Parts: sequence; C-alpha cells; structure tokens
Amino acid sequence: MEKVKFPILLLHLITAWCDFFISILSTPVFLFPATAGYVMGIMDYILPTWLFCYIGFVSISLIGPSLTLLFENRYNFLVRKDSECQSQQCVFKYVFLLL
Repeated sequence: MEKVKFPILLLHLITAWCDFFISILSTPVFLFPATAGYVMGIMDYILPTWLFCYIGFVSISLIGPSLTLLFENRYNFLVRKDSECQSQQCVFKYVFLLL
C-alpha cells in the first residue's frame, strides 16, 4: 500500500484542483455558434482571461501524466519483477517539472 499512496494522492489532488478551478474559480461560459467564451467565476475581477486559460490548460494537462504515473506504478508493482527501475522515475519527475 505504501508504493501506491503517492500516485493516488497526486491524482486526487490534481483532479480536485481541476474540479474546484472549473466549477468555482473560473466557471467558463462557451458561445457555441462562434469559437468564443468568457469566464464568470469568483476570480473574474482579479485575474485577466488569458491567465485563466493558461492555468486551466496546465491544470487539465497534468491529469494525463498523473494517470500514467498511477498505471505505470501499478504495472511495475504487480507485473514486473524489476520494478525498482530508476530511469522511469527520472522521466516522470522531468515531465512534472516541465509542466
């Protein structure tokens, strides 16, 4: 159980942040006939719209690597015998630091 705590916690925190950001902080409104939209959230008066878009894209793009980290962790722990491979851990750390 110790080896799976960090990936599950990371996935939970990232998805909880995305849910909180999209539903409360930004509350995006899309205008479908045109490719347009605006934000109506709590932080609408504090931050400009381009910063909302950047934070939203980065937050949503972090879900993919965290899911990959969780499934890779489970695969290495349950299936592979040499699960203490250091090169994969370096790759995941680099991907998270890059984003």
